[in-house]
Amino acid sequence: MSNSYSTITANEKIYGPIEQKTFKNALKQFFIQEVPQIGGEMIIELLVNKVQDLIDQYYPRTERLSMGQMLWFAIDKNEKASYGKSMNKTKIRPVILSLVNSSDIVALKNGTSLNKLKDKIIARLYNQTKEQGGVLSESDISLIMHMSLQTVSKRTKSYEEKYQVILPRRGTVHDLGRSVSHKRIICRKRKIEKKSISQIARETDHTPEAITRYTTSLDRVKLCLDKKLSINDISFVTKLSPSLTIEYVNLVDEINNSQKSMDQDDELPF
Repeated sequence: MSNSYSTITANEKIYGPIEQKTFKNALKQFFIQEVPQIGGEMIIELLVNKVQDLIDQYYPRTERLSMGQMLWFAIDKNEKASYGKSMNKTKIRPVILSLVNSSDIVALKNGTSLNKLKDKIIARLYNQTKEQGGVLSESDISLIMHMSLQTVSKRTKSYEEKYQVILPRRGTVHDLGRSVSHKRIICRKRKIEKKSISQIARETDHTPEAITRYTTSLDRVKLCLDKKLSINDISFVTKLSPSLTIEYVNLVDEINNSQKSMDQDDELPF
């Protein structure tokens, strides 16, 4: 028994120190020696563990990636956007994106053109990021896909129009920018398709509050048009920018025309 204990103790003395040669211990010693004012050993241990977690998130081991996948830093989906907020004060979320997957290869093999496939890939990148708790901007897609920003914007809007969906990009999720393309889809679902707010929220990944805000703005613009107010007056009354007011005015006309067309179809005899 004593011999066994002595052997274990000797081995521990020989190999134990090697076991302690880790990044975490090196980081711990750095904090202890260079910034001792941080706190005691428990605080330093918590800090070291957090740094290690961040490294694991932002620099995943390459063997975890499949062929065609890549690491990208997105904006956290729950981040609150505000005017003038810089990126260094914005919460980032690392995501793994499939730039190429097996279905892409099968589609190309079956004759699908690469040009048509790009729209599907763009939509996949947006949706994969959302599933991992992040959002991409059109500028992110521009860099990833090596496309101009104008081309990405055009393809994104074309995909949304074709499939009547709202891709979860940063401009729509965080309600940034002047475009009302996502507002247009939401208002059409509410006013023409007569869907409930809860159903639209599920279909468009928007909060009920945002949906109510868009449809209320549409109603206010329509009321102002009925009163024969000018664009500048409508902008003043609704507190919408002139450019956004024009977008809503066009949307009012579009919905009115769609409703008239539907009413005419209902009057046709069978």
